[in-house]
Amino acid sequence: MPTTNPDPYPPNITDYLGSIQSKAGAETTWQETNDNVYYNFANTGDWMRTKKPYLEHVINSGVRTLLFDGDADYIVNYKGVEALVCPDQLSTS
Repeated sequence: MPTTNPDPYPPNITDYLGSIQSKAGAETTWQETNDNVYYNFANTGDWMRTKKPYLEHVINSGVRTLLFDGDADYIVNYKGVEALVCPDQLSTS
């Protein structure tokens, strides 16, 4: 029978945050995600806007540029960066 991962990533910090809640002056209990915050961002237009024209301007101005992304990053993931940098090479399947 499998056992619980002794070193989960990311670690569950709920107990720790609960233990320092009053010391930090938090007025509400921490939760991993808050739907109200998410929907406020999504509904006000703060959702995956392209920055391609700005990036092209920087690169075309001669600025050496590095794009960094993560394979496990939801927001700045490698698939989105690939779509930005080389859209013609993406498969449609």
